[in-house]
Amino acid sequence: MSRFIGQGFGERERGDRVGWEAPAAVVTVVGPLVGVPMGLAALYLRGVREQQAAAARELGRRLDGVEAALRELTRCVGEFERQYATKEEWVRESMHARRRIDRLAEGLSRVCGEMEALRERAGGCGGEGGDGA
Repeated sequence: MSRFIGQGFGERERGDRVGWEAPAAVVTVVGPLVGVPMGLAALYLRGVREQQAAAARELGRRLDGVEAALRELTRCVGEFERQYATKEEWVRESMHARRRIDRLAEGLSRVCGEMEALRERAGGCGGEGGDGA
């Protein structure tokens, strides 16, 4: 093979080193065959890297938004817990309210009874006075 390559660039004798012409010819022929696909691969990989970087930035931005919303939710839940009572407090307050409603109902029934009694008395007096006049 070296004999074939060397024929175009002059005769060589055995034991001589290969001149620069042979490797230069190989590089000249093989260079474009390797260089163009390698260049395209490099451009493709650069595009992939830029796309991944953009996706990572977008994901980071979205995660920041989620974290901010989570902090706001935590703050709102904390305020909600402060505004509203626990279950035990709610039960205690509802029992107190029920007792007050029962007392009001008793008072209302007492007042209604007294009003009925007054009507009966007034009806008896008014009926007699109306009949006798």
